Amino acid sequence: MAVTAQEFRVRFPEFDGQKNSDIDAMIAQALRMVSSTPDGDLRDDAVGFGAAHLFTIAPFGEEARIDPATAKEGLATTIYGRRFLAYLRMLTPTIMAV
Repeated sequence: MAVTAQEFRVRFPEFDGQKNSDIDAMIAQALRMVSSTPDGDLRDDAVGFGAAHLFTIAPFGEEARIDPATAKEGLATTIYGRRFLAYLRMLTPTIMAV
């Protein structure tokens, strides 16, 4: 099941004022970030957090950023990016040597 603008608004009401076309664009970009993961609920969750992160790093998303002094570069600079990274870890298979 793909993430829609309507579902995104329900999950992330703080972005309710965004246009459907902007939400769709962020969802499409987030989908490219997780393109190698299998479809499913975890992937949809990751796409949602990825899209929310992309909104947050845009110039108008400054209020949702984490203090740069306490965050690393990249995805860890927003609460959504941190959740996105957590979902990617769940979606990425790990290889264990015995």
